[in-house]
Amino acid sequence: MSIRAIGLVLDAPIKPPTSKLAAVILADWCNDEGGSLYPSMNKIALKVGVTRSQAQRIVHGFVEQGLLSVVANAAGGKPGVTPRYQLHLDRIAALSATGSTGATGSVDATGRTDAQGSHGCTGGVAPMRQTGSTGATLTVINRQGTVTEGDAESLTRLAGSAVPNCPHLKLIALFAEKVPELPRPKAELWDGNDADAMRQRWKWVMTATREDGQRYATNELEGLDWFGRYFDRVADSDFLTGRDDAWPNCSLSWLMKRANFAKVVQGNYKNRVAA
Repeated sequence: MSIRAIGLVLDAPIKPPTSKLAAVILADWCNDEGGSLYPSMNKIALKVGVTRSQAQRIVHGFVEQGLLSVVANAAGGKPGVTPRYQLHLDRIAALSATGSTGATGSVDATGRTDAQGSHGCTGGVAPMRQTGSTGATLTVINRQGTVTEGDAESLTRLAGSAVPNCPHLKLIALFAEKVPELPRPKAELWDGNDADAMRQRWKWVMTATREDGQRYATNELEGLDWFGRYFDRVADSDFLTGRDDAWPNCSLSWLMKRANFAKVVQGNYKNRVAA
């Protein structure tokens, strides 16, 4: 627990109340410098009283605002290699000084949290930076350093429609961790059709919507979480892993092909209990 961090968060004008409570929880878990932070989305959701996906959106909102950064192990994994975060207490203190909220204030929220993957995978649109009061010009800086300026409404649409580039190396590492029975592809050979197929599957996860209109993922962390559950489904299947000796040819390349991907998602390879 960090009394200093909790005090700074309590003084900051963070809205709405669910975000304020989530920020207090993060402050309770970090040290006095805002580090050594390994938040559990499930615990945040339970303490705040929201769903896990809502908790993820709140945390990602802090990242977009520059109040929080992923500093290690962005892909997550088994205990000991879970994502490590940094709560930027100086920026939270600045919110109190300016009287602004994390979402609309003048704090420079251009901090980067996603590590560069293979094939130039640093994409997406950086957090918006407001340069004045409501209705003032906003600036968006993308990962290549290109600056775009415009009104709040148009730039919000731009930021919301951007799809982060596919983090190939992180997905390969996640596959190897979740399904150790299957061969891990060599990252230096992951190109051509395999890389194209993975990009298409990543794009689908980042843009497709459920029946309730909610997207499966809106940022890299949520995308990696979705693929972690996809690979868990593969790992649970005796057929896909070859445990039943019926078919030994499953691979990451096979799983990224459109038709095969759809079959796994639809549950075609769940273990069947004999009558």
